[in-house]
Amino acid sequence: MFLTQNQFNNNLDDFGNILLNTSASVINEEYISVSLMEYSYDEDTINKLYDTNITTQNVSNQREILVVNQDLQNSYNTAVAENQSLKDSLGDLVAIVESNPSQAESMAQKDLIIKLRIQLGQGKTATDFSPDFPYQAL
Repeated sequence: MFLTQNQFNNNLDDFGNILLNTSASVINEEYISVSLMEYSYDEDTINKLYDTNITTQNVSNQREILVVNQDLQNSYNTAVAENQSLKDSLGDLVAIVESNPSQAESMAQKDLIIKLRIQLGQGKTATDFSPDFPYQAL
């Protein structure tokens, strides 16, 4: 029909999609008519609404340096030093308990070791730790 009358009967589905004639045995027998339009643009209006100049984005490869508050840095360094000191004291006490197993000293050292472990944040009360040496957190 397209070749003889310059018309093609389009079948549209419920969604507006064009259904081509599926009975054709060769795809070359199907034709679609597309109308072409020439658009004219008002360059002044486009220039008023949009920036039409080509610009490049300036990307810097330099990394930003993080500025840390000196008081915060000092507090952090102090906490790290105290933590290391507590760990060293704990290690020394563990070595003493292993070398001298006297009962009175063992109880005093147990209390001190548990106190140090609490300060290190490994527990909150004495019941949070094992009753056996080296009194690890439960």
